[in-house]
Amino acid sequence: MSTYPFAMNSSLFFGGLLYTFYGQRVNYASLLVVTFISQAVIMFLLPFTAQVGGTTAYWLCFVLLFLYGLSSGVCQALCYSYNAKLPSSYIATFLTSQGIAGIFSNLLRLLSLQ
Repeated sequence: MSTYPFAMNSSLFFGGLLYTFYGQRVNYASLLVVTFISQAVIMFLLPFTAQVGGTTAYWLCFVLLFLYGLSSGVCQALCYSYNAKLPSSYIATFLTSQGIAGIFSNLLRLLSLQ
């Protein structure tokens, strides 16, 4: 059993809390850009850290996924707060697209199992 989902999902929760308490102190647009860029950089670095091998690779990937979850949590909270200002039809579309993304990612995961 992998501990990587724990690393990412636990920090996702803390990222949301971080935005809830301190998000009003930062400009929304700049915070959104920073979170997306940080997620892109982490996803770029992840395959290279996995190639290190051994225990070092495990912990490097764990730390990167923890930081990714933190950044993703802030980004999700930011997107939901932006979304709350829109009419209900846009909110429904946003939430539906979140569900569809979850379904497709799990289908891809199921298809990739051997």
